[in-house]
Amino acid sequence: MASFTPSAFLSDIRGKVGSIVFQRNGSGHIIRTVGNAVNPATTTQRTARNFLAQLYQTWLTLTTAQRADWTAFAIFANIKMRHNGTLYLNGYNTFIQINFIRLCYSQSILTTPLSSAVTPSVFSAVLEIGSSGLQLTGSRSFVSADEFVICSLTSPLSVGSTYSNKRLRLFPCTTEDTDHVHLESLYTNIYGITPTAGMVIGVKYSSVSLVSGLQLPFLYSQFTLS
Repeated sequence: MASFTPSAFLSDIRGKVGSIVFQRNGSGHIIRTVGNAVNPATTTQRTARNFLAQLYQTWLTLTTAQRADWTAFAIFANIKMRHNGTLYLNGYNTFIQINFIRLCYSQSILTTPLSSAVTPSVFSAVLEIGSSGLQLTGSRSFVSADEFVICSLTSPLSVGSTYSNKRLRLFPCTTEDTDHVHLESLYTNIYGITPTAGMVIGVKYSSVSLVSGLQLPFLYSQFTLS
């Protein structure tokens, strides 16, 4: 940012020309540059946009009765908005949220919420190094046929750091048994690091019912791997 003294012909120049912005404040005239927005169009972004477009088009095909069912289900589910805890999702938003997660895990779109609304059982979990490498081990058999786990992990945390100021990245979990979510290969592919004992990693996890689409609140923690 730089200040300048305009000539008589440019005594009140303001506005934007390309990436150059001319403005005036209490100190006089100022010139600054702005960057142009960049669309990285990553594979993940394209996939998410395709999912949202698919869900929007599906919503348009729903009957009035189906939309009313989603409105009623939204009242029952009582899902709070992420950025405003005083507001709750309406029928359309509930349809999008539930089915977006289902698409991420290769499940079909629910056009009508199921009347047998099942909320997954509460569980706790520990992030540890098991026989197959990094894994999330539950306090119960939490990966059953009618639910799946949503899990996000940080890169290794430094001493004194916490997960709250570190980016958590979603891991599309796969399971090999009902007691563990195996994360070794995913973690290595995403972060380029092989988890080892002594590393501190932040994690948030939840469970979603494939029957109803209802989800447990996320639990946050961080673990020193052992």
